Amino acid sequence: MSGSHKGGGSGGGVSGANAVVAEAIPREEQEGALRAQAALGIARAIRSELTSELTSELTPELTPELTPELTPEISFERLSDDVFAFPAAMSAAERAALPHTIRGFGFGYRHMCRFFSGPLFSHRALASYEFVWRLDTDSFLLGPPTSDPFVQMVRANASYGWLHAYRDEAVFVRGLWETTRAFFAREGLDERRVREWLPASSSEGLSDAWDDARMCFATNCFLARRDWFTSAQYQRYFGALDAAGGFYTDRWGDACVHMLAVAAMLPRAAVLRLRSLAYWHQGTVILPAGMRRAAHALLGEAAVPEGMFAEASVDGF
Repeated sequence: MSGSHKGGGSGGGVSGANAVVAEAIPREEQEGALRAQAALGIARAIRSELTSELTSELTPELTPELTPELTPEISFERLSDDVFAFPAAMSAAERAALPHTIRGFGFGYRHMCRFFSGPLFSHRALASYEFVWRLDTDSFLLGPPTSDPFVQMVRANASYGWLHAYRDEAVFVRGLWETTRAFFAREGLDERRVREWLPASSSEGLSDAWDDARMCFATNCFLARRDWFTSAQYQRYFGALDAAGGFYTDRWGDACVHMLAVAAMLPRAAVLRLRSLAYWHQGTVILPAGMRRAAHALLGEAAVPEGMFAEASVDGF
């Protein structure tokens, strides 16, 4: 099942953005998802002690700039079997030769990586929306955003918003860079644009090569203009990856696919770091920089790594 919160609205004089928050939810988790979505209305009136402590530390320029309160419209769309099917170009013999698991990741996970790399954005359920905000089913917003991310995207005229980045394991990106470089060459895209995004060091030491750094935008939380992902050039890129089969042979992740495409195809000004979200995913915590003092006060110095904060001057790791 696919669940979504639908909403528009405007804030700060910015025309309303037509946007959807999308989650891919297994059928057995639908009941729990409904309870969670219903709690959204209750959550508006509830501030936990932790959230109150954190928001009380915000400087005036970081106080919430949010769209007017909206009653979320919640709907579910049943994803047909063809959404999570192998590419049509993959033969029966090729499918039979695929590993059933790759380091514990089965076909379901690999179908998901392919889905969030391409088919999601063309799905009929999202056809009327300008923006798509993806949240994983085990992602949590720890408090109100300090600024409306949709308003930020509109004001910046951004096409892609990311929250945090990481290095993927080499085993999961075998062949991805080679396939991508071949596509760049055909399209006349400069691979040096990817290098400009990379940190100064990689897991193998100093390097400016993507296949050493393996930088990816964590796609458990991202915000994007749908029409960029449905553009002809991006769809050609997805088609090249799909034809190579790496989503299934090597578990290519949508996180790395997004990063490579965004870095090469979008101007830097069209890519926005989402700095207003207090976020948790599988033990990773990202907080707005304005919450630093409160986090240290509540958790203690030893418990608050510097990488937890989305600093205004930092775009990389």
